[in-house]
Amino acid sequence: GKKKNGEGDINVKEKEGWNAETSRILTAENDSNINASITATGERAGLAMNFGGDYNILTRATYSGAVLDENGKPVANKAPEGTEYAAITLAGKDATLAINGNEYTLIHSMADLDKINQANGAGYFALANDLDAGGVIYDDSLILKLGEYYEDLDFETWEVTYVPVSQGVLAGLGHSIDKLAIHATGKDNIALIGEINTSSVVRDLGLTNVDIRSEALQTEWGASGGRNAGALYAAGRWDGLISQVFVTGNVSGRSSVGGLGGSTTSMGETSYDAVGKSVSDASCTMLH
Repeated sequence: GKKKNGEGDINVKEKEGWNAETSRILTAENDSNINASITATGERAGLAMNFGGDYNILTRATYSGAVLDENGKPVANKAPEGTEYAAITLAGKDATLAINGNEYTLIHSMADLDKINQANGAGYFALANDLDAGGVIYDDSLILKLGEYYEDLDFETWEVTYVPVSQGVLAGLGHSIDKLAIHATGKDNIALIGEINTSSVVRDLGLTNVDIRSEALQTEWGASGGRNAGALYAAGRWDGLISQVFVTGNVSGRSSVGGLGGSTTSMGETSYDAVGKSVSDASCTMLH
């Protein structure tokens, strides 16, 4: 079973880096704790992480939630002064990443995010570095969906069962996407990820200075669009995990508006959805 009290952990406490065309392996019996940045700049440099527990990267979201002050009252958790956050950077064009045997597709640019759409939202993806989305205003979600399911209708009982087809994993590796701007009119499900489905996972990712605006299109039959707006995800049928995600900026829409996400529904009675150690400081506005 999983060991306790840090036994079997690997702790990266000092910055590490290399520019050779070589790969490094981090193997932990329990957890891999990345508390200082790891940077590989070689064109074909690689990193493999193997662990029996999980991996943890020190990010702004690590200090989310509340703690008790000296008077026993809850106050916002804050990072100690001078805290330097960590990230795993794989800058090389042909760099590689494997986590517990799963090969990841690396995202080096905003254009690379379309690789997730090309894979129909299925597979393992990771940000290789910080991304700057400034200077572009998008008119739709950049990632249309992460994970997929289909509806199985029982024609005798008319009950619907939601059957998972694929899972998607997006690992930020401690990196951020800055200045993401999406201004949409007459569309639903507007965010970085339009739909997050099945057991999909997003973790260790920052979205800073977002500007998400989803307006309804006014027609003679009424308003259309503007529903489900968020910074990270807009909607979905989901029983996965969001962990160590942090958001700043502004999000607005006609209905179901959230700083982190818009609206999700469980995959079934025994399913769960979890948001762990994540924080949003985004301002949210309902448009009329």
